[in-house]
Amino acid sequence: MNNKAVICSIHHIRKHPNADRVQLGTACGYQVVIGLDVKDGDLGIYFPTDTCLGNDYANANPNLLTYFGNNLRVKTQAFRGERSEGFWTPVSTLSFLPVTNWIKGTELDTIHGKEICKKYINPETLKRTTRATNIAKKLRAGSLKTFQKHMETEHLRKEIDTLDLEKYPWYLTYKVHGTSQRVGYVLVDRELKWYEKLLKKIGVAVKETDYEFLVGTRNVILGQLRPDGTPGKDGFYSDYFRLAASKPFLGTLHKGETIYYEVVGYTGYNSPIMAAVSVKDKDLKELYGDSVTYTYGCVNGSFDIYVYRISYQTEEGVSVDLTWDKVKERCNELGVKHVPEVPKELINNRGYGNSFKKVLLSDITGVIDRPDPIDPRHPTEGVVLRLESSTPEFYKEKSFVFKVLEGIAKDVGIVDLEEAS
Repeated sequence: MNNKAVICSIHHIRKHPNADRVQLGTACGYQVVIGLDVKDGDLGIYFPTDTCLGNDYANANPNLLTYFGNNLRVKTQAFRGERSEGFWTPVSTLSFLPVTNWIKGTELDTIHGKEICKKYINPETLKRTTRATNIAKKLRAGSLKTFQKHMETEHLRKEIDTLDLEKYPWYLTYKVHGTSQRVGYVLVDRELKWYEKLLKKIGVAVKETDYEFLVGTRNVILGQLRPDGTPGKDGFYSDYFRLAASKPFLGTLHKGETIYYEVVGYTGYNSPIMAAVSVKDKDLKELYGDSVTYTYGCVNGSFDIYVYRISYQTEEGVSVDLTWDKVKERCNELGVKHVPEVPKELINNRGYGNSFKKVLLSDITGVIDRPDPIDPRHPTEGVVLRLESSTPEFYKEKSFVFKVLEGIAKDVGIVDLEEAS
């Protein structure tokens, strides 16, 4: 649902304590502001935070445009003291489509050639993303079989009813607001020498792959790092802190090992990875001051690393992930940090499996609506539930305060380094 709207019912409708012309309801687990004519159980379409109304949908429903700016962006915001996380409107707004029987859970971006919903990216981030993509095309693709991109993370609040918390072990870790990076000592195709090409032509077996230390962002493979710490001939490092943030792993990885982590702090002196965001709310100013910079206690000009996933790719092409306990052990071996785990005592009913999912969400809200445990000068971004199935699954829940500040940042055109790399 990251970039899509979803068909769902509205529930738990109640009066807005500070407004007479609207109500509050719950859609896909999130509180939203709705009209007075909406009734409990009505079917509608929910747009998550940081999506946009599609142009075709907006053109078919011009009466909705008064609620949105020119960019048609859906935000998380406080509406007269109450949270509004996303946008819900009746299914009748889809009447311009040749569909009459909508099914709950249907996700929508483009349907029957009509754009309904898309992800919002501010213009400056889009420019940077386009440059990075064009550069990536000249190098390697963003993902090799042996060097996979970061896994996509679904929304916990939407997916929690589908999760089996009794069959599989699960853990909660804090989200760290930095920029994603990956390194791997992995098999890649090697460039054959002229005489090897001749041998291959006459049927002689030639070694066509070799292990390289690769560095990548979330979406782009930056290139090879040589054993001496210098970029390979196809290496591209527009941000040299990326090079520095990979060196703690150089010469220490096992064959086939890939490590995924967040880099936080600064790209250089007075250059935080995540730019400062102005704080407008009076209560938040008392906690965090006039602005928030997510530096996680790093000294100006320095950075830190927090690992959250480690996988292995065998020579036979089989991918295996370390369990969370093994990830922590491996981080200790390497002398690097892993993302902090949420203390069990903060999840009051952790041991009750599937029967306490609603209580779990309530507990999580209490965990994330507070200053960050690493650096209390800024709010907690959120948490990630890691489900240890055959391949680990990741489900995120961001804090309300973080989403509000993230929206402010995008309003003023701050480039999101995470999305742009």
